[in-house]
Amino acid sequence: KSLQLNQSRSDDQLTIKYHHCGKVGKNRVVIIKDGQNNILKKFNYADVTTPVAAMTIPVQDILNLKKSAGSTLKLFYSSSELPSGRILASIILEQRVTVQP
Repeated sequence: KSLQLNQSRSDDQLTIKYHHCGKVGKNRVVIIKDGQNNILKKFNYADVTTPVAAMTIPVQDILNLKKSAGSTLKLFYSSSELPSGRILASIILEQRVTVQP
């Protein structure tokens, strides 16, 4: 239930697919919160016609929150079908940069 992100992957996209038991989600929102449950960023997605439509977030947008948020964030999903929201994962922002060959 955790996802590690660092600068070496900053050009990547995080893709989220949420399933509402065959129903199409309306007013879909992905929210990133800090450890005190303060909302740092909201990503709103257009309504679609397919039940499991992808929602993408540039990883760099999440990494940019690091300066004000510390090293662990929470990724939430909400929609008209799930108005109270649901935590999807913790996001661990690594301090070091990994170099790939």
